[in-house]
Amino acid sequence: MRAHFCGNIFIKRFTKHIGIAVILNLLVKPVSLLLENKVQDEVGDAAWGMYAASAALCFLLGILADLGITAYSTQQYANQPETFRNRFSYFWGIKLTLSILFPLLIVGVGFLKNGIQPAHRIPLTFLFAISLLTSFTQIGEFLRSYIRGLQDFRTDSYLSVLEKVLYVIGVGLLLWVGVDIYAFAGMRIGVWILSCVIIFYFLSRLIGVKFPEYRVKEWGITLKYSIPFSLLLVLASVNDKIDQVLLQSIAGDKVAGMYAGAYRWIDAVFMFLWIVMPFFFARFSYLIHDYKAQQRLFNLGQLITAIPLLFISLFVFLHGEKLFFLFEKRSEADILQMTRVLKILFTGGAIYSVFSIFDNLMTATGFTRHVNKILGVCIVQNIVLNLIFIPLYGAEASAWATVSSYVTMALGYLFIMRRYMKIAIPWIQMLKLTLVFLATGLIYYSFTLVGLRWYVQTILAGIIYIIFLWVVKIIPPETIEVLRSLLNKKAKG
Repeated sequence: MRAHFCGNIFIKRFTKHIGIAVILNLLVKPVSLLLENKVQDEVGDAAWGMYAASAALCFLLGILADLGITAYSTQQYANQPETFRNRFSYFWGIKLTLSILFPLLIVGVGFLKNGIQPAHRIPLTFLFAISLLTSFTQIGEFLRSYIRGLQDFRTDSYLSVLEKVLYVIGVGLLLWVGVDIYAFAGMRIGVWILSCVIIFYFLSRLIGVKFPEYRVKEWGITLKYSIPFSLLLVLASVNDKIDQVLLQSIAGDKVAGMYAGAYRWIDAVFMFLWIVMPFFFARFSYLIHDYKAQQRLFNLGQLITAIPLLFISLFVFLHGEKLFFLFEKRSEADILQMTRVLKILFTGGAIYSVFSIFDNLMTATGFTRHVNKILGVCIVQNIVLNLIFIPLYGAEASAWATVSSYVTMALGYLFIMRRYMKIAIPWIQMLKLTLVFLATGLIYYSFTLVGLRWYVQTILAGIIYIIFLWVVKIIPPETIEVLRSLLNKKAKG
């Protein structure tokens, strides 16, 4: 009885911290997204396509700046906090070394790419700048991972919004004084440098000031255990960003820029997942042998990730063109093209919102190899479809290839969960989510036929969506209590 009570107390606190992180990001992220749309409109699709392709290339190879160290140390730190507290300096040394070497490697890759594809060159100075941005981004994530490993989710909740606040300020200043793509990249680097300094300050208050320590002879041992995580990151990165690299290489900067304009919105929505998933990863690692607690956390995680994203997907299906209102310098044909790509991408987004918690649980509890195999299949499928159909259908081909990879991923996760794991698949919960999604979508669509304004349709559909969720009794009572306490500003720690 006591264990059940303590479990409920933790779920309430855990959900509260996720709620704080989400609310803070909701206050800032939409502003940053709209400002980024304005930046793309100012610099043009070709310049933004170059930026998107460079960022995608660095993202694809970003594992070389980490080698799985961040995920491995987070998992171990959650299980053995005292042991790994003393080893922070050692991991810190490895991470800094890899982050320093990464930009040099990226410039070498860019030199080879430019030689092979001279028609679609990326300036090496620009590529170097984006690789620096990747290095500092990963350093910030590495430092935050230790805060999560300490189960200090409250501090991490506030730090999760730090970079976005600084980014909004930086973009606003650039738009005021005049912006080009090089200034934009430089601003992003400066923002992440400052973010890393602030995050390190908060971490040092938790574990004391730790300076990098270099024990090269132990690198082999560490890398042996981090390799499964590094392979997972490689596969996930390739599956996520290969479309943009292939588009830029085959169809050119303009098509890649238009795809990036649409993909930005799915990326923004998935940012919600990147905010909440690290909380679950750290907690799943902590509860690695408590299957009952894992089950409750898994069921809650699926609801937290799926419920908001499914409704956002419905909005995009019916009113996706509204998201491009800041593209004042684009033709109507360009907007229609980006809208089509956006709607296709959100078909995959709706699927992934339901299944994203699966790979989080599997990775945290020792099933990384199985996830890697699924991602490997998805990558091969994605690349083959892109190579065949991009020359025929351009950006829409890449979007459908992405959707197909999410379908394959979902089926693979169901297979692994059913065959190898002790956590049950929440079929009833998933069925309820599907029925609510379809019923709301049908009513939402009917609103478009009666001449209501789009925002009135959306508000009414949102109310109906909430009513349906209440009718099917899908949200756990403890989650409702936390949300109520947040709204009343009376949440207790």
